[in-house]
Amino acid sequence: MECKQYDDFSYMIMWILARDPEFVNTVKFQEVVDRAAALYEVDPEKLVFLDDSENGCAYDYIKGDHGL
Repeated sequence: MECKQYDDFSYMIMWILARDPEFVNTVKFQEVVDRAAALYEVDPEKLVFLDDSENGCAYDYIKGDHGL
């Protein structure tokens, strides 16, 4: 997490990293977002989500349940 404070405004950057490109479509993802919003007192309606999948990520992905 990164926070910046300026005279007129402030912003916070949070990252949710996952190996599974479909993680954003899971209940677990929403649980992570909800928990982060509660812990850091952030309004979830003001969060901006960016999909960085088009930049690609070089790793070996093995589909299946990994106990997460």
